[in-house]
Amino acid sequence: MGLISSPKTVSFAIPGKGQFRIGDLIPLEIEVSGIKVPVNSVQADIGFDPNALSVVDISTKGSFANVFIQKEIDNEGGWARLTGGLANPGYFADHGTFGTVYFKTKQAGLTTVRFLSSSMVLANDGRGTNVLKDYPTFSYMVIPEKISPAEEQGQLKLLSETPTPILRAEAGEGIPEGAQLKFFDDTKPSVLGVGSQVVPEPKENPKLPFLEWIKNFDSRIISFWQKLL
Repeated sequence: MGLISSPKTVSFAIPGKGQFRIGDLIPLEIEVSGIKVPVNSVQADIGFDPNALSVVDISTKGSFANVFIQKEIDNEGGWARLTGGLANPGYFADHGTFGTVYFKTKQAGLTTVRFLSSSMVLANDGRGTNVLKDYPTFSYMVIPEKISPAEEQGQLKLLSETPTPILRAEAGEGIPEGAQLKFFDDTKPSVLGVGSQVVPEPKENPKLPFLEWIKNFDSRIISFWQKLL
């Protein structure tokens, strides 16, 4: 049709270095930068060492997106995903916050967090071009000192006092301005394949099944956005 693909210019920002104690909460802001054309959907897949970190929550408070179709957390396998976006004309600014992942430190040492290659930022160019150009990796240093029980309670209270606005609308209902529409139950922990069951012991190479799963699921994610937007 003569359409020109949008250039790959978008990156996920790498957070500044910091030092944390065992039991600390680490807010990882998923910030998208380098936007040169409007974008209308983002899939942020994050990998981490489940022996060193766990994800306690993924917040969409303050996000430029207002429709979210997936939030998955697997603290056994060591990965998390947030997928969402917004309708035409999309989002166009030099940078913006998509969501925030809250990690909890579990053991001392240097630990690595990375954006997986299944992550996507799709342009609102009529073709759904993935304009994400790289998948950064960064590290956190955790010292052996543990936080106090009072500090831990304060951190959990902070999370509970900043709930994400949720609109649970049926198909055909109007969406109030500024509301967020979610297609998942945000009242329960979101652990793929586990639900309310007891989490099994970690397996060898736990990330490989997830990588195979996301290859099959990504095409359905793109198809959803094409129909919705």
